[in-house]
Amino acid sequence: MAGLTTNHVAERAGVSIGTLYQYFAHKEELLAEVRRRYDATFRERLFAEIGRVGAQPLPAAIAGLVRVLVTLHAEDAALHSAVSSEARDDERPMLEQLIASYLAAHRDEVRRPNLSLAAAVSLQVAEALVHDTAVRDASRLGDDDFVDEVTDVLVRYLARDSTKGGR
Repeated sequence: MAGLTTNHVAERAGVSIGTLYQYFAHKEELLAEVRRRYDATFRERLFAEIGRVGAQPLPAAIAGLVRVLVTLHAEDAALHSAVSSEARDDERPMLEQLIASYLAAHRDEVRRPNLSLAAAVSLQVAEALVHDTAVRDASRLGDDDFVDEVTDVLVRYLARDSTKGGR
């Protein structure tokens, strides 16, 4: 976002620079609002998927969450990369708790003894693989094999019997 100018934003939005400054005193306020809106949409969609997969078996739940992460990153990989690189991650503990709660509800499917740690590691692995791919080679996000590979990594890490959901 270093090359972004308020003049360019005003032009793109079809408003005068003066009108833009009525709403945003400087570029940093504008960027903060873009980040806030992007984060809210990202969070809403991710939490909706977490709620949707709650009753599914572990491999299916992992596949659903990986697919949503990939979809969210692929929709506008450049924007995601730009706004998430500086965004605060205040909701990480809540995400980890949601994942740990899911793992506890499916304890008979999970081989990791420390569910809180397993949730944190799983979230970190998924984010690292998907985000790094979005930054380095976003075209790969459209490949179903990529989703399958990330899902397989997580299923093999978490599942008591990883042959049931892996590749």
